Amino acid sequence: MSPDTSENSAEDTVASEAMTLFHRNSSRNTVSSPRSDSRVCKAIDKSLHQSAQLVSRSAHLAAEATKAGIKHSVSGGRAICLRHPRMFSILLGVLLPLWLIIFISLGFGYFLSLVEAPNEVRANDSYLAARDEVRMISWLASNYTRSLPLLCFDQYMRIKANLTQDTDSNLHDYITDVFEAQNNNYVYETRQFAMNETVTISPELKTFMARCGRISSPKIEELIKRALRTARELDGDLSFNWIRCYEGASGVSSRTIKVGKQRRVAHRIEEVRYAEQHEFYENQWEKDRQTKMKELAEIYMTRDNLSSEEAHSKALWETATLATGGEACGFNSAASAFFFFTIMTTVGYGNQTPTTSVGRSLIISFGFIGILMFGIILARAGRVVSAIFDDFLGRVHPAFITRPWVSFLFWTGAYWGWMVVQAELYMRWKEGRLGNFFSFDDAFWFAFLTSTTVGLGDFYVDPEVIIVSDLLWIPAVILVGFLFFSAFLTKMIDVINMLRPAGDRKDLIDEMLDQLISEANPKGEPTFIEVDDNIDPPRNDESEVESAQQTSSFRDLQSIDEEVSHDEEAESA
Repeated sequence: MSPDTSENSAEDTVASEAMTLFHRNSSRNTVSSPRSDSRVCKAIDKSLHQSAQLVSRSAHLAAEATKAGIKHSVSGGRAICLRHPRMFSILLGVLLPLWLIIFISLGFGYFLSLVEAPNEVRANDSYLAARDEVRMISWLASNYTRSLPLLCFDQYMRIKANLTQDTDSNLHDYITDVFEAQNNNYVYETRQFAMNETVTISPELKTFMARCGRISSPKIEELIKRALRTARELDGDLSFNWIRCYEGASGVSSRTIKVGKQRRVAHRIEEVRYAEQHEFYENQWEKDRQTKMKELAEIYMTRDNLSSEEAHSKALWETATLATGGEACGFNSAASAFFFFTIMTTVGYGNQTPTTSVGRSLIISFGFIGILMFGIILARAGRVVSAIFDDFLGRVHPAFITRPWVSFLFWTGAYWGWMVVQAELYMRWKEGRLGNFFSFDDAFWFAFLTSTTVGLGDFYVDPEVIIVSDLLWIPAVILVGFLFFSAFLTKMIDVINMLRPAGDRKDLIDEMLDQLISEANPKGEPTFIEVDDNIDPPRNDESEVESAQQTSSFRDLQSIDEEVSHDEEAESA
């Protein structure tokens, strides 16, 4: 029932009571006489006065009932929380804020993967193009070195047959043309021609072979330098921090089913391992290159009138920079979300970093806010957990647990024990996802670096194999470690303060102030602080202030007493 309805019903009730009272008083004076008329008027006045009092009282009661209903609806949840303070403290002070951090990481991680994925695809394509160029140059240099003696000998036989002149330029042009044009048929013809001639080994042949090698050496050096220069540009390997590449990752493949709309079949863990994604990306890149090489070779043969071998040789070099393997890949939202989680917690393993200006701006702006939010949530959650555990242990043995060193030992054991649990979980996760053995020592080292937010980066949660379901428990395990570490530090500080003498228990600010004063006043002369402390206070000021406060307090109590008395009289009326 609404407040307006309750007030109207109360007024109707009072009105009916007033009319009943009026008729009752009127029926007592039915004789028509001046005296009876006077009595009737008095009865009417009395009835109206009583009805007005009833209306006023009913309105007051209705208003009080409405306020009480509102207060009950507002404070109902608070009353429930007060009945179960520990449960709701864990829920509202620990679980919900920590889950909020995880959901924020999911949201911003998704947008971060949208921004960084195209740049990672370009980096992977550039890596494969550079690696293919190194491989092709190495093949050319090897083939050039292996075929050079035969080419020099063929050129010597051509000179002896008077097919060409014996000059350095002719020798250089011949060798260069053979390799750059890849005229294998021409080499074959000269080889057959050389086999039909009689060769006499003489110092002249030896001198010619040495001269041919000297003229051809710059070509070999150029190929080797080009291969080394390109190899130095190769940085690392393919990365899958922001993308995920396997059959069906892009949403279009033979592994899709139709349930109202296209939905991808859930991938297996084996498909998202680094080696499988690496092989899948390379195969997609090679397929795309072959397709584009055929198209480009057709254009060269049609437009430039090149032969099939020349067109394919030219297209082979150019399509290395045009091919891509990222068209079959999707977004790695899970790894991006976990990366944003490491930013908020300031762990920062360093295994993946944003490279675009938009991604870095997102980290600078929202990441900074996330760091502040996480610090506030962690501090509050640490206090809640510490207070609840202290209360629990105090109920078990109050006299024993009130000692700071006992609480310190408890939280020390809790922290290191949880690191063992975290290491065991990480070791099992690593072995299950990567399929390789992972030692407990390395897992414990990872747990320590994570709980202390050091994050050296030698061990981390591999972004290639992390999936969305991992975000439901891995961040929670890490956050619990943070809580235990925070409580451990708090209790350690309490023990340190307890061991120090009472006169030496100064905080950092007091110690710095003492140091500044001693440096600024080495002679120990009174400072303005000490002078102010030594000034005699005015007489009777303290007593006057105290009397004034007592007078003011007395007046406040008197006014409150009068208001209470007035309310009681009004209620009795």
